[in-house]
Amino acid sequence: MNYEKPWTVTTILLAAASALAAPQISNVRMEQDAATREVKVRYELAGAPAVVTAGVTTNGVPVNDAHISRTYGEIHQVIRTDGEHTFTWLPDRSLPDTAFHVGSGACVTVTAWSTNDPPPVMAVDLTMTNRVLYFATVDALPEGGLSGKRCKTSLLVLKRIPAGGREFATGRHKNVSYYTANNESAGNESPHVVSLQSDYYLGVFEITQRQWDLVAGGIIGATANFTNATYAATRPMENISWYDLHESNTNVYNFSYRYPNPPYEKSFLGLLRARTGVLFELPSETEWEFAASAGQDSGHAGDGSVVSDAALFALGRTAGNWPATFVAGFSEIRDAGPDQGTAEVGSFKPNLFGLYDMCGNVWEWTLDWYLVNRRPLNGEVSLDSTIHGEVVIRGGSASTVTADCRDRRRFHRAPGTRNPNTGVRVKAPVVAH
Repeated sequence: MNYEKPWTVTTILLAAASALAAPQISNVRMEQDAATREVKVRYELAGAPAVVTAGVTTNGVPVNDAHISRTYGEIHQVIRTDGEHTFTWLPDRSLPDTAFHVGSGACVTVTAWSTNDPPPVMAVDLTMTNRVLYFATVDALPEGGLSGKRCKTSLLVLKRIPAGGREFATGRHKNVSYYTANNESAGNESPHVVSLQSDYYLGVFEITQRQWDLVAGGIIGATANFTNATYAATRPMENISWYDLHESNTNVYNFSYRYPNPPYEKSFLGLLRARTGVLFELPSETEWEFAASAGQDSGHAGDGSVVSDAALFALGRTAGNWPATFVAGFSEIRDAGPDQGTAEVGSFKPNLFGLYDMCGNVWEWTLDWYLVNRRPLNGEVSLDSTIHGEVVIRGGSASTVTADCRDRRRFHRAPGTRNPNTGVRVKAPVVAH
């Protein structure tokens, strides 16, 4: 290949404040092949493993990360060894109408993230083993990003939730006019402040049917209700029990695999851990509520707007924003298109944390056993299954009245229940793999 002289290059180091050695990047060079226009970036890493990402500017103006998503090589992953590393960017393929070239004022920035303080976006390739990627923004995700099908089928995408060191007013407040007599007693949603200890990654979307099949197809005996061949892959997986997720592949309880113990190897979480090497778990009820509300107070929806039916309609499918005649026969419309039953994930507006369908579509299992008064827990997981014997679900569904799809609504269900209005969203610890 005939490579031309390098563009301007810069480096950035992002290291967590800790006693660990910080990764250092140096000697960054960038060349472009005159014929193919491929851009090859070389850099040297020393000091400690790091997650490496990159960005490009032209004449000081940042290029949207969506246009530099066609990359391969030693980027968007943990680089564990010292020495020289290389990645390649294909600008002419991702920007078909723009020919980036030497002398265009282009500059590449290579960023090293400490492995104990990784980038905001994590993506796991479910078609491979232990293939975990990291991105500085969701725009950098491959093949159309969040609007493309890959991020809803073979790639499991999570966002980092900035919870560490935060105090959060959980529950609902009586002075919010939207909360009507339909809602449960103040004891169930009693407002109180909890302390959140650390960040965590949470799924941008609910687990879809295709993602479930890639991880657990033929192993767990749960079958989705909404099976239209055209749309099933990107709809949320439902009809799954809490036992399916953590304790069993035959929908039975097994105390040996109950949290805080690791999940059963053939449960969904056990299989997902084995496939990816990541310690996936269900979010706690408090983690779910903080993420769904994006840290807003109970008078606001997750997108920051004042809570109302209209605000919730924008955030997800509820029983109030699709035909009531369909809602009545929710579990019977198995071959429904996307205008009936569950919606394809990501069809509605995201909340301020960039999470979709935290309102409606399907109820989501959490880690907690239900307690009427959770105030004494101070945000910790409720582990006592003997009081009510049911597990907390949150978020509402496409068959749930709109007021019950708000982020403060608490509901609960027997852990062995498989229901077409209940699915799951997973979390992961903030540490690079």
